[in-house]
Amino acid sequence: MIKCFVTGDNHFGKPYNGNLSAIKDQLTEARFMSLEKMVDKANEERCDLFIVTGDLFEKSNAGYIGNDTIKKVCDILGRFSNTVLVLPGNHDYLNETSTVWPEFNRCITNKENIIVLDKFEAKSLGTINGSKVVIYPAHCQSEHSDTNNLDWIKNADISNDDTINLGIAHGTLDGLSCDNEGVYFKMTRDELLGIEGIDAWFIGHAHVTYPKELTEDTYSDSYRIFNPGTHQQIHIGNGTDGYGFIVEIEKENGRSVVRAKKFKSGIIRFREITISVHPDSEDSLKNALNAALAPLMPDKENTVIRVTVTGSVKKSEYRDFDSIYNAAVEGFIAPYSPDISGLTEEITEARIDEEFGENSFISEFLKSFINDPDYSPSENAIKLSMAYQLINGIRNKKQG
Repeated sequence: MIKCFVTGDNHFGKPYNGNLSAIKDQLTEARFMSLEKMVDKANEERCDLFIVTGDLFEKSNAGYIGNDTIKKVCDILGRFSNTVLVLPGNHDYLNETSTVWPEFNRCITNKENIIVLDKFEAKSLGTINGSKVVIYPAHCQSEHSDTNNLDWIKNADISNDDTINLGIAHGTLDGLSCDNEGVYFKMTRDELLGIEGIDAWFIGHAHVTYPKELTEDTYSDSYRIFNPGTHQQIHIGNGTDGYGFIVEIEKENGRSVVRAKKFKSGIIRFREITISVHPDSEDSLKNALNAALAPLMPDKENTVIRVTVTGSVKKSEYRDFDSIYNAAVEGFIAPYSPDISGLTEEITEARIDEEFGENSFISEFLKSFINDPDYSPSENAIKLSMAYQLINGIRNKKQG
């Protein structure tokens, strides 16, 4: 049996611009800390291989990445006690113009345990724990391609005895990430599983974990294709906290058993919070914010949040929104301004009459939502707010 730690899409050298520029140093350092965390876990688990499935770096240009960053990555990988396999991806592709890999190779001159999978040929790792191990890599030679690089593996003479054969490829796995135009080395599950003799596939490109059903506590033997996703969440909407996989492969009499579990490697997490608030009390906004953020409080110093607030609140809370919000998010990493475009001051009967005229059609129409017996007060507040904003939008458009 052999044991592998699998990661990918690490994107070292990634810049953080826009809203995240203020915390770019913290986010950059977290990426290194997450890599260290994975290497330490792989050593603790006594893994035989540490596999990077592509896009270790953000670009193929060493000047863009920075030599210090490349060296730091090399040094961290060099702490792994056994063999490290690194596949060039579509961001850090390998061709005659690439400069990141010559610099990387210079840094690993004295680190014989690190191997760059830079050829379309089988790579024998000799015997590990009594089993012969052969790697079948499909690296990227450009950023885009409408074909994947699996053909050479399909045509390879793959021994199906007790040799453990591992496929490592970079590209879109159908349905896992968006590639409508088919320009990111697209692969299908049937295509991968149809290559006889490959015992497990380790894939990079999508920044989400696949299979997502894997847990951190127990091994599953239901899968043979693994896409770990990025090791440290990159931005809002990334869809993962950052994971790696620990995969065991056992083979006897030509039959293999693959068992896998995931490892949470991410340090900084990104969360989008949407809150719908109703003017039930003078503290509705405060209570709604605190309730929504409570599950994140234990690790708030490592949590980037973006908050959207909709609905309506009483006049006092609407006026004091900034102070209430700042108190609620204190201690969180909050580079994004809250979105309150859908938040209004409480719409009362007096306010409606003042704005639209007492006994006017619009006034009576809006007030009909306030005490509709068929709905709860919260539901009435939502409907009233929607109707009010719609009418106000039409009125403002006409006035404009």
